Amino acid sequence: MFSVIKLYLSLFEMSRPFVNLFVVFYRVFKKTFDINIRYIKPHGALYNDMMRDKEIFEAIAKATSQCGTKVKLMILSSCKND
Repeated sequence: MFSVIKLYLSLFEMSRPFVNLFVVFYRVFKKTFDINIRYIKPHGALYNDMMRDKEIFEAIAKATSQCGTKVKLMILSSCKND
């Protein structure tokens, strides 16, 4: 059986560990498989939460930016996404 548990975290609670873990996974994956990752797209509930909540979006954008200037964050096109 599979279920999803939604965690309610503030930007402060989410950003530091999320950014650190995200960047570590990115670097290990890149080094292990010797590939260049061009974009990152969160999936499922995290993606939906990111598109609804500016704080979550900013934390994920911050993590993506620490992976290098060539790595992009994939999101839906919207007039709110400046």
